[in-house]
Amino acid sequence: WKIQRDTGKRGYTVDEVKASLEKRVTDSVDFIQPQRTFADMVVQFYPPGTDNEESGAHLNVRHTLRPTLPHPDLSPVLDAGIKNGFRLELARDVDGKPVDVLDISGAIDDKRAKNMEDLLWKLIPEAQHLRDNVGQFTDEKNNNVLSHSLALSQLLITYHMVKAALGHHAI
Repeated sequence: WKIQRDTGKRGYTVDEVKASLEKRVTDSVDFIQPQRTFADMVVQFYPPGTDNEESGAHLNVRHTLRPTLPHPDLSPVLDAGIKNGFRLELARDVDGKPVDVLDISGAIDDKRAKNMEDLLWKLIPEAQHLRDNVGQFTDEKNNNVLSHSLALSQLLITYHMVKAALGHHAI
């Protein structure tokens, strides 16, 4: 996405963007990766196993959810399992601590994504004014595109921000 954005909107060449990313590798190792242990939620977008070139609307996303936040009850939508775009499992993070891992397929169908979005919107009525733009981004051809995995990620983050602002914290 960075290459698409910087070449499409900012006028950089692909080589310039790649060189910039390469210069930042040590910054990531020194400053970003150590923060993971303290993060309440880690969001990672990645291409589906069937298409390593995918970099747009159909990226999968993995949410690593620590028990430091009161996460929403997603069971009404998750009960159908991975065949329908979602998988939730208990795992251990890189630091050995237990976490929930929520995977959302970039190929999730519109109906399943809408069901999850509707569930989350009901939990955060304070943020309804944001609804029209959730999941929207501009692709490399300067088209506005909708990504369900992006929309659901934005909604989960928004849920936590709204609840924190209202004083809801982990027990």
